[in-house]
Amino acid sequence: MFSSQALRQFFERVPWELTYPLLFCSCPDQACAERRRRTIVPSCSHQERHRPGCLELRHACRSDALCRSRLADFHMNCQMTPHTATSCPHDNYHGCLVSYVGLIGSDVTPNYSDSSPSNISLSLWCGCRGTGSQEQECDAFHRDFTHNSCLKNAIQSFGYGSEGGILPVTEPSSTFLGGGPSPLSSPNPPPPYTAAPSNPWTPLVSSPPAQTCR
Repeated sequence: MFSSQALRQFFERVPWELTYPLLFCSCPDQACAERRRRTIVPSCSHQERHRPGCLELRHACRSDALCRSRLADFHMNCQMTPHTATSCPHDNYHGCLVSYVGLIGSDVTPNYSDSSPSNISLSLWCGCRGTGSQEQECDAFHRDFTHNSCLKNAIQSFGYGSEGGILPVTEPSSTFLGGGPSPLSSPNPPPPYTAAPSNPWTPLVSSPPAQTCR
């Protein structure tokens, strides 16, 4: 059975120099892209499981202090910013990647949604059908992952390098650009990866990763 705890521990204990290339290096063909997708989601884990609602996952994450903190960290570091060349706050790709990896193994674990080697398509394992009057809110939350140009550009930058000739992706504004703080974060969001000593979640990297694909 697929274990979220085991997945968290893998990314916490294995050096980022080994795990980040597994997640973010570019792929020359579909077989490589499918292997990359299954780094987080083995074929046995989700294929026959009922797809939960996205707001259900968000509620579960908000109910856990650490997941709530990491989701707020993701919104802070991966929010689409229209006045930067990369669409990331302060053009900080590294902060977005670290925040993305911090969500792996949580209730809101993002992943590649297909095995295309040429198109970065990301998603949560959830849907918005049957959410009624909350469907628009649900779609907006899901689009924070599926239509996030900052996150896509950060992954492309790691996979191809800063001189790889890949043009930055642009997306229309989403809930990140609501003109105020994220509804998932407090006015003073906690620093990333802050946890009590007894908490099994630990920082994934001690310093911003550099591009290491070859």
